[in-house]
Amino acid sequence: MALSSNALKDDGERQVLAVKRPKYLRDFSCAGSACIDTCCKDWRIDLSVHEFAYLRYEIEDPELKQILASAIKEDPARKKGSETGFGYIELDAAGKCPVLDSCGLCRLQVRVGEEALSKTCRTYPRNQVLFTGPSPEFLQSASMSCPEVARLVMADPSALDLAQVTVDTEAVRLPATVMVDGRRATVAARYFSEIRTAVRQLLEAHPADPSLGLFAVAMFAQALSRREGRSSAQDAVWISERVSVYASREFASGFSGLRSDPSIAFSILQAFIRLRFRNPDRVVRTYVEHLNESFRGLGFDPENEAASLAGYVRARDEFPERMRQRPWMMRNIALAMFESSGFPAFDGPELWSQLVGLCIRYTLLRMVLIGTAARQGGPLDLETAVRAVYAYSRVMDHNAGF
Repeated sequence: MALSSNALKDDGERQVLAVKRPKYLRDFSCAGSACIDTCCKDWRIDLSVHEFAYLRYEIEDPELKQILASAIKEDPARKKGSETGFGYIELDAAGKCPVLDSCGLCRLQVRVGEEALSKTCRTYPRNQVLFTGPSPEFLQSASMSCPEVARLVMADPSALDLAQVTVDTEAVRLPATVMVDGRRATVAARYFSEIRTAVRQLLEAHPADPSLGLFAVAMFAQALSRREGRSSAQDAVWISERVSVYASREFASGFSGLRSDPSIAFSILQAFIRLRFRNPDRVVRTYVEHLNESFRGLGFDPENEAASLAGYVRARDEFPERMRQRPWMMRNIALAMFESSGFPAFDGPELWSQLVGLCIRYTLLRMVLIGTAARQGGPLDLETAVRAVYAYSRVMDHNAGF
């Protein structure tokens, strides 16, 4: 795709991009050997045909060459003719990448350089979206499945503030970027930037209750879906007017007395547990450990639904007090989920369905944190929250069937 847009500029001999990214990405760097749960274990590392050939035949370091000769495998399940998913790096008996050294550092990066890494290793935990259209945007975010990202998101009330920076196109590695074609005829495609701005405004308009913010976003998305096929020159004005309505105090006060039915939330949680944990791997088992701690905090008893619901309601009502040291935490989590989702995406489900998925992910994580806080007692400390959030995100963010 040709990149002749406002997002792409010439700076002398270099091509540079105007990039929007949250503040926490400015401060992010891999924790390396200090990471509480390295991403270099338990996850399969897929290789393209070019990455496979490079690691198998072009690495000159004798020790690395010997390690990779036995660890690089072709994937028998790969699609014929496909360059992606050609092979993978087989993990060792402990579930770690064999290239990881005893200090928890990657031998490839230390000895050869970042260019030797696979696309997966080079880009994780970052997400990138290039939107091409009347108002092009290049967006960066990161997944909270990385403990360091989760920590940065929750530690600072301004962590999700957006900033625009200029970066070299080579630095962002455009081939690893998701391209979004803003020339498509849908309302979501034409007004990608306006919709993303609207969602942020609605979430930030209800900072004390991100659930209400998500409900406002859901109302907005539903109204926008109904407008599909009836677009006009007034769409931008209509979006602005809807945001004003759903961000208003009147809207918030109209729903302030409503409470969700906890039995519905429990039903959803149990359904996903059955679906996702049928064949638990190491990543899932880590999450199950945190989930069990959360259930203990709720006093959850699968044989006594009434007692379980009562325990949840009690813990839910105590949750705001347990979050008093970091009252911005849940708002930041909701914003981080939104930023990393790429919403509104155009090649997946319709706008409304995408939003429902985002709301479910937030609701389930909030339930886990409510139980985690109740189990800990007193204010929820940052490190406990980080462990719960990254473990949850590793299960949910990287599960294509979710």
